[in-house]
Amino acid sequence: MRIVPLIIAAQVGCSQVKEADTSVEVEDTVNEDTGSSEPSSEETDTTDTAETTDEVGMVVINEICVEDSSTEDWVELYNSSDADTDVSGWKLGDDEADMVLIDDLMTDTVVPAGGFVQVFTKVVLTDGREVGFGLKKDGSETLYVQMGDSTWSVVAPSNDGVADTSYARIPNGSDTWENGVSATPGATNE
Repeated sequence: MRIVPLIIAAQVGCSQVKEADTSVEVEDTVNEDTGSSEPSSEETDTTDTAETTDEVGMVVINEICVEDSSTEDWVELYNSSDADTDVSGWKLGDDEADMVLIDDLMTDTVVPAGGFVQVFTKVVLTDGREVGFGLKKDGSETLYVQMGDSTWSVVAPSNDGVADTSYARIPNGSDTWENGVSATPGATNE
């Protein structure tokens, strides 16, 4: 079985209007010795199959911000591969049974090679309808990402109400997460 870890960091604005594109980046880590992908200790594969690894490249959830002073919640995806990755058809949510298509949260679903994409977890469409979900601000939050038949989860701890800080992988795409770091949507985590 091949498991693909996914890191998501996105910025969510409850009143944000879906316009051009938001950015989301995803990373997939492949173990060269076994030929399989393995999630970090922060992620869990909750399905039995993840055979789409070769199609995906290296996309991971890289940063999660639940309290942004200008927009509220967001998730960032990071693509460590040398090829662009289209995440259309993928799903994201805080409830595994009720996830939202990433296509509904952003217009440009391509995560550039070596780049970042910020995904707003809730947007207001031009017709006034709201789609998405909000993230908990008072405790740990579980985010789920579904790609094909495979689903991953990342648990982000509370940031104790400190605005503009995030739960992030440092360095980008690594297995090491830090909480309370300065939010850097679309840029390198420090």
